This record gives sequence, structure tokens and C-alpha cells, in this order.
Amino acid sequence: MAHKPSEVASPTGPIDYKELNVPTRLLLVWTIGLFVSLGLICAGVWFLYGTPNSHPQGELVRTRAMNQPALQVDAVAEMKVLRQEQDNLLNSYGWLNKEQGIVRLPIRRAMDLVIERGLPARAGGTP
Repeated sequence: MAHKPSEVASPTGPIDYKELNVPTRLLLVWTIGLFVSLGLICAGVWFLYGTPNSHPQGELVRTRAMNQPALQVDAVAEMKVLRQEQDNLLNSYGWLNKEQGIVRLPIRRAMDLVIERGLPARAGGTP
């Protein structure tokens, strides 16, 4: 007894199914079109942006170390100079505004004066 393709025997009885035929030619044309489109897109990007060697700053990108910022040459030395300048400001006397008589005191001396004289009281009472 031969079975038709649409009738397959199973323990529960015959099963109806529909054969699905994929058009091979359509699938092939679609795949070729996909790869042609991909090639055109890549060619367009290459045409618009060129290669890394043709970029005006390409030499800078190739020669600069990638883990260092472009604007700092020696970060450790610059940080030492900045720290020294800040320490000099905090530990020396100087004029902030000579006409108004405003001076800069060393930080230790300023803390001693605050301990000695106290902080000014508020006019409105206790907050």
C-alpha cells in the first residue's frame, strides 16, 4: 500500500500537511543582490572617507601614544609643578588687593587666628 505525500501514517491517524516549495531562483537572486548591495555600500564608504593614510591627521594618530592625552606631554611633571604652585600660595603671605588692604595669609596662621579670635556671630541668632 503506497502512501500519498499528503497522507502520512502516525499512531493517531493520517496527518495532512502541505509541501512548501521555496523558489530556488528567487532565493539565489536575493542572495546575490544582498552581496552586491554590501559591496556597493563598502565602496561608497571607502570613496567618502578614504583610507586612514589619506586622513589629514593620520600621522598624528599613528605617532601619538594612545594611552596619553594629546594636550599633556608629561602629566607627572605638570602635576608636580601645579602642586608646588598651590603649596606656595597656601604657605606664603601676599596681597590679594593692595588698595583695599586684603592680604593672603598662610593656611596655618589663618587657622590659628580663627582658633584665637573665633568665628563671627550671625546677626539673626542661632540657626
